[in-house]
Amino acid sequence: KARNEELTISRQEIEEKNAALVELLNELKELNATKDKMFSIISHDLKNPFSTIMGFSRLLVEEMNTMTIEEIVDFISRIDDTARNTYNLLENLLAWSRSQSGRLSVNPSPLPLDEVIEGNKRFVKDLAFEKKITVSGDAPAGCLVMADNYALDLIFRNLLTNAIKFSFPGSVITISVVINNNEVAISISDQGTGMDEETIQKLFRPDVFHWTHGTNHERGTGLGLILVKELIEKQNGRITVKSKPAEGSTFTFTLPVAV
Repeated sequence: KARNEELTISRQEIEEKNAALVELLNELKELNATKDKMFSIISHDLKNPFSTIMGFSRLLVEEMNTMTIEEIVDFISRIDDTARNTYNLLENLLAWSRSQSGRLSVNPSPLPLDEVIEGNKRFVKDLAFEKKITVSGDAPAGCLVMADNYALDLIFRNLLTNAIKFSFPGSVITISVVINNNEVAISISDQGTGMDEETIQKLFRPDVFHWTHGTNHERGTGLGLILVKELIEKQNGRITVKSKPAEGSTFTFTLPVAV
């Protein structure tokens, strides 16, 4: 009987160690996928925009005396757009790397949601103007959420730029806010291409390289939504998606109400 009890204990210990090894293996697989994704973004998505900037700037230097004002303005606009998009990508990449290494901390404090929304609507104003897209909606005056200012800006910028990317020219993006007891639900809805259920399941997975072209052939990395999910969860919130092909998408995330 004593020997059987010893064997039972030993078997349990082995099963626990096996379970721990399986968990460690899964973590290593996820870390490896994260590393591969980061290297891919650096080698392609971060490198290519610089080629565009250097190409247009070189043409300006060499051909500006023979170019019309309209051509010069067009080249400068292209350089400006590429530089802004590259900066946003770099900001996401740095924030994500800090998150993966445990160095991205959030410090929630009471923030006026209406001011945050207005600030981020101004941030994407030029991007929306290029596609003749209207960004509407706001939060009730006096609505305070417990959130980190930097993290909340990153969340809004990624969700709004993503909505613009997949919206059809001339359409409307709507921001709506609903207060439920101790939390605020913020929704960003577009009238764009939409997604099927299989695509939705891939959106927030760091081990899946998922990207699609926008309605003006804009290219994304998929990094922004992964970062958004992590930042929301770090602030005791959650994010959900509702979408159907050709019917647009609605991303809804929650944050605690500041009391």
